[in-house]
Amino acid sequence: MNTISGIKVHAASNSLELIFADGSSATLDGGLLRRHCRCAECRRHPPLPVSVSPASILDIESIGLHGLRLHFSDGHARGIYPLAYLIELAEMADHAALPAHAAGPLAGPATGHSSRL
Repeated sequence: MNTISGIKVHAASNSLELIFADGSSATLDGGLLRRHCRCAECRRHPPLPVSVSPASILDIESIGLHGLRLHFSDGHARGIYPLAYLIELAEMADHAALPAHAAGPLAGPATGHSSRL
């Protein structure tokens, strides 16, 4: 994968699409992103499994040139997702290296918010 040139939130499928400079894309499930938040709060108290407490992506916010803050339906909006970390998650998802508890739909129809970086 390469440099991210755009990002779209697909509300209907609760997913975040990463659009790369070469025209390729990768899509990450919102629940997967919520479970992989690396903020201090989530490191101390991981969120409930998606089957118990599903969290949808409500909005995205650019944090400088190298990160995003994702706003989730469970009220969580503290974590900053560096673009390099999003690429890492996409690569792991492509190679099915994510733990089973993190599995979820990885693609969906294109509808929702978008952001060009």
